[in-house]
Amino acid sequence: YWLLGSFGFLANNLGGAVFAVLLLAALSYWALRRQPGSFRGWLEANWDQVLMTELVFMALFFGWVLVRAQNPSITATEKPMEFAFLNSISRSPQFPPSDPWLSGFSISYYYFGYVMTGLVARLAAVNEPIAFNLAVAWLFAGTGTGAFGLVHNLLRPAGRQQARRLAGALALLAAIAIPLAGNLEILLEVAHANGVGSAETWAWLDIEDINGPPPDQTTERPARYETSAWWWWRASRVINEYTLSGELSEKPIAEFPAFSFVLGDLHPHVLALPFALMTLALSLNWWLRPGLPAAWREEEVEVDNDEDEEGPVTAPAGLLTTIGATINARLQHIGYAEFFFSALIIGGLSFLNTWDVFIHLFVLIVAYSLALWRESSHGERDMAILPQTILMFFLLLVPAFLLYLPFYLGFRSQAGAPYLLPMLMQPTRLVQFLVIFGMPLLPITALLFSLAPRLSGRQWRYGLFSALGLILLLLVLMLFFGLLVAASPEGSGRVMNLANELGIQLADYPNSSMGAGLGWGLSAIGALAGPVLAARFASPWLTLLIAGLLALVVAWLAYRYQPISPENA
Repeated sequence: YWLLGSFGFLANNLGGAVFAVLLLAALSYWALRRQPGSFRGWLEANWDQVLMTELVFMALFFGWVLVRAQNPSITATEKPMEFAFLNSISRSPQFPPSDPWLSGFSISYYYFGYVMTGLVARLAAVNEPIAFNLAVAWLFAGTGTGAFGLVHNLLRPAGRQQARRLAGALALLAAIAIPLAGNLEILLEVAHANGVGSAETWAWLDIEDINGPPPDQTTERPARYETSAWWWWRASRVINEYTLSGELSEKPIAEFPAFSFVLGDLHPHVLALPFALMTLALSLNWWLRPGLPAAWREEEVEVDNDEDEEGPVTAPAGLLTTIGATINARLQHIGYAEFFFSALIIGGLSFLNTWDVFIHLFVLIVAYSLALWRESSHGERDMAILPQTILMFFLLLVPAFLLYLPFYLGFRSQAGAPYLLPMLMQPTRLVQFLVIFGMPLLPITALLFSLAPRLSGRQWRYGLFSALGLILLLLVLMLFFGLLVAASPEGSGRVMNLANELGIQLADYPNSSMGAGLGWGLSAIGALAGPVLAARFASPWLTLLIAGLLALVVAWLAYRYQPISPENA
C-alpha cells in the first residue's frame, strides 16, 4: 500500500486501501495453491496453538481497551505530535505524507507505524481519536502475543505432554510480563518508603526522588507512596548521568513497555514493539532451519568454466559466475521466499523505528552464524563461517534498503555528529544499569549457570572467543566512530568541550583539508585516551568486573593447557 502509493500507483484513500488488501489476498491464495497440503497439514497439527494465540490476543486487547477507556485523552508529553502525524497521514492524498507543521514539505520521520494505524482505521471506518487509543491497545496485545509465541516455540518440546503444558504456562507468563513488567525501581521505592537503608546508601544509589534519607518511621509524615496521576513516572527516570568531570547532566529517559502503555504513547519505539518480537521469532526460525546445502563453501561451489561454443570464459565472467553461484547457495539454504520476507521485515523495522534495526539485524545474522556452526563438521569448515556470515549480512542489507528506498530518499535525521560520543562523555553507572535491566538479567543469569555444566570444551572455547571477539569488534568500532567524530567540523567542538572538562589542551581544529582533520582527530584521541580510561576505571565495580573476566580467561586457558610429556616430545 505504502510502496505503490509512493510510486503513484495508488491513492491514499479507501479505494487504494481496499485494492492493497485484495492484492494481498490474491498473493496469499496463489501461495496456498502452490502448496495446498502444507498449510492444511500444519493447521491440523497446530489448531490448538492457533486458537490459544487468538484467545491470548483477544484477552490482552480487550483488557487494555478497558484500561485506555479510563483515560483516553490525547494530551501531554509527545502524544499531540503523534496524533498530528496520524491525522496528516490519513489526510494526505499520496505518499510521502504532508508534514503537519511545514506546508509544502513531507514528513521526515520514521512514520511507517502511523501508516499502518491509519490504514486499519480507514478499513474499519474509525476516526483518528478512537483509532489512536485502539492502536495503543492492539500494540499492547501484539507485544504480549508476540512474546507468547516466541517463548512457546523456544520451550515447546516434541512428545512429552507435561513439558508442553509447562511451555504453555511460561508462554502465558511471558505474554503478561513483557508488556507489563517494569524495572527494579519499585522495589527500591518500597524499601525507601519503609525506612530501609541508610542515607549514605540512598545517596550512593542516586535515583531521583529517593536519593535522600528514608523517612523516619516514628514521626508523622505525608502519604508514604506517590499517589498522584503520575505515580508511575519516576520509574522511567532512574539514571542520573554525570560527565567525566563530575557534573550532573540532563537526565536521560529509560522507558520500558509498561511505562509507554500506561502513558498511552504512540511513539515509534512503541509502534515497533510487536514487530521487534516478530524479528526475534524470525531469528529463531533461521536458527532452527535444518541442514545446509552440499556446496556451502566457496571452495565447494561447482562452476562450469569449460569452453563452450562461444569460446572460453574470461576471468571477470568466471569470477562473477562463482560469486553468483555462492550467493545462490546461500539463498537456497534460507529459502528464496523466507529470505525475501526476512528482508521485508528487517527493512520495515528500520522504517518503523530506525534505532532498532541494527540490533535486530545483528541478532538475525548471529542466529544464521550459529546455525552454520551447529551444522558444520567442525575443523577447517569453522573458519569459513565468518566470511559466510559477512556475505549474508550484505545480502540481507541490500534488499532491506531497496524495498524502502522512497523512505530513505526523503529522510533527514537530527541525529549526527558526535554520534556515540555522548555515551563516552556521560557513562551510565553499573548500579543504575542493573536497576533497569536487573529483572530480566536474573533469570538469564540463572539459566546460564544451569547450562554451564552441560557445555563441552568446544562450546566453551567458541563461546569465549566469540565474546572476546565481539568486545574487540565493539572497541574497534568505538575508536572508528570516535575518529569520525573528531575529524568532522561538527564533532570537533564536542571533542574540545570534553578536553576542556578534563583540563587537556588541544590544538585548534584545522579547516584546511580532510587529511588534516583526520590527523587532528588521531592526536585528539591519543590525548584523551589516558584520562578517559582513568576516569572510567575510577569505578571499583567496573575494575572488578574486568578483572573477573580476565580471571575467567586465564583459568580456562590454564585448564585447557596440557604440557607435552617427554615421551611425546
